[in-house]
Formats: sequence, C-alpha cells, structure tokens
Amino acid sequence: LHTRPGVGSTGRICQQNALTMRRVVIDEPMLLIVRQGCKTLIGHNWRVDVPAGQILAIAGGQTLDVINHSPPGGAYQADWLQWPPAPVNEHAVTASAGQPIRHQLTIANPSAPFLAAFAAAQSAIADQTLPPAIASHRLSELLCWLSLHGGCFSATRPTTASRIRRQMLDDPSQSWSAAGVASSLAMSEATLRRHLAREQQNLRDLLNDARMTTALNLLQTLRIAGSPDA
Repeated sequence: LHTRPGVGSTGRICQQNALTMRRVVIDEPMLLIVRQGCKTLIGHNWRVDVPAGQILAIAGGQTLDVINHSPPGGAYQADWLQWPPAPVNEHAVTASAGQPIRHQLTIANPSAPFLAAFAAAQSAIADQTLPPAIASHRLSELLCWLSLHGGCFSATRPTTASRIRRQMLDDPSQSWSAAGVASSLAMSEATLRRHLAREQQNLRDLLNDARMTTALNLLQTLRIAGSPDA
C-alpha cells in the first residue's frame, strides 16, 4: 500500500477466500486491474462482474457492495490506483476527455501501452525519489489512456464528509475531535456540523468508517513488488 499526498494512492490486493464487503465508500475515482479471480460490484439497480485481465474504472462519490471471488486453487489478486481530485477535474474539461463514467467502465481488452502506463503510475507513487511533478504527470497520462479507451471521470467538488474522511484515512489512529477537524477545514464547529447534517453524516461514523477501511486495506493489500521499501 502506497500513498503520496497530492499525487495518488495505489496498492495490491491479495486474498485466498471470497470476500463480500457491504457499503464500501468510493470517495475518489479508482482504476483497478483484476489479475486473478473475478470482482463483482453492485450499485443501485446495476451490477458488473470483472474477470481477470480486465480493467475497471470506478467513478467517485459512490457507496457500493463489493465481492472478490478467488479462482479455484488460487488467490484473488488485483492492483488499484486512485487520484486526488485536482488532476481528475483538470482532465475532465479537456476536449479529448471522452464519455463521462457514470458508475463504472469495464475495459475488456486494455492495450499494452495502457497497461504499461498503469505500471508506470504505480511506480511513480511508490518511488519517493521521483520528483512530484514527474509523478503527477505519469498519473495524468493514465487519465489520457482511459479517454482513448472510451471514458473519463467527471469533475467533482469534494463534499465536507469526503474531505474529512480523506484526512482520517491519512491518520486513522489520531484522536479526532470536532474542534480539530473544523480548524483543519478553516470553519467553525457550528458550520462543520451544519455541513455534515446537510450531507446526513456525522464525525463518529466517518471515523469508524476510516478505521475499518484502513484495517481492511492492511489485511488485503501487499506492498508492490520491486518498490523501494518492499
């Protein structure tokens, strides 16, 4: 599992047995390659099954049920990658952005250059010696390849809840308080509570979700082979 602030996050999932996860929050757009087994996503009135060898682009701002199916005698494996909002929003307004992805886009036969761009983007996140501008460029290149395969992520404005969840995911062990969160977002506690009430969220649930997500990622995710600290 690797996270580089302002650049992106990436990891490799490996699990021996089938696993069903209910109400998984996808705040930021995600690109995922299934290496072994099959992945099932279930949203509101839709479902998709993604077998090994395919790429799955998942739009942000969704809550989904996720099922990872292990192959007979083997383990489910997948590589995933996420961007921060800024590069996604910048790419979405370009002329070559492509068709907006409403929920998900499955790419059955990704080209070799697309797969190579994915690997380069993963390495850019993992290699802290690479200049941030170059690392960000490699992740932006991956958005261009996604457009050439028919889709793009829509520009979004992060909600208050998603901004808080991102902070908590970066440091889930911290004793988060309403005063501390409000200060980090440059707003009063009253304004914070008003925003969260409008989004039907509260700090306790957000913190519990962040800690459960972190625990699940650590249980499933392997460090990427060949990375500097692997």
